[in-house]
Amino acid sequence: MPPSQSTNKQITIYLTGFGNFSRITDNPSWSIVSSFLKPVHQTVTLPDCGITILFLPHPTAVKVSYPTVDDLIPQLWASRKEGWEYILHIGVGHEGGFELETQCWEKGYKLKDVDGCIPSPEGGGDGKKKKKKENGMDMKGVHGSENTDANRGEGRLLKTAFDVQWVVDLVERDVTPKEDKGGHVKIKVSNDPGLIYVRIYSGRLFWRRKTLEMDGGRGWRFLHVPPEGKRYGIQTGRDVVLKVVEGMVRDGEGLRED
Repeated sequence: MPPSQSTNKQITIYLTGFGNFSRITDNPSWSIVSSFLKPVHQTVTLPDCGITILFLPHPTAVKVSYPTVDDLIPQLWASRKEGWEYILHIGVGHEGGFELETQCWEKGYKLKDVDGCIPSPEGGGDGKKKKKKENGMDMKGVHGSENTDANRGEGRLLKTAFDVQWVVDLVERDVTPKEDKGGHVKIKVSNDPGLIYVRIYSGRLFWRRKTLEMDGGRGWRFLHVPPEGKRYGIQTGRDVVLKVVEGMVRDGEGLRED
């Protein structure tokens, strides 16, 4: 549909962010998501296409826990019919910029969560503690990227059907960071699925049967934000989220301004 055609449609975006883990004592992903809690029913309008975007933030930070994720994912998909069209998950990433993810591993996650658990093979909320030497790896650094043995997963690489590069270009064009007046925000497409808690969230979110039946992977997107103050703060992160969400809607609804 050309952008000039008004649809007078409301689209709801579900937002989730994570709690603390490793060296991240104040997770910026949750700081950004929680900024949409009050006032309630925050919206932005795309006047050129008659769409109003309603933000529906998860009420609490998601615990960095495999059992928590396994329990949460089916609840989110069950709520989709009544409550939202797209979901954007936000996690903390590397210093210096934002990363919009394109893919994640189906399985093979080895890093321990905040409770010392590794994921159960099939999910379902039954994560189990394992002895350190037998299964699972302790987190090193912020994201476990120093664990070279945990850099590759198993099974299929699950890919989003969104045009990630187009959304990144949109953010770079339109978002001016609060910390660098007149500059452009640093954001890139990420093809590194990794094996960190936040990515198993995306993998299991994607791999629910309903996901494949509904949209072939178009309903979700995953954004990494830098640790707070590591070049960018929470307000810039919020501005990036607003623009990423606009890109999701324009791309997903066929309303791109190419």
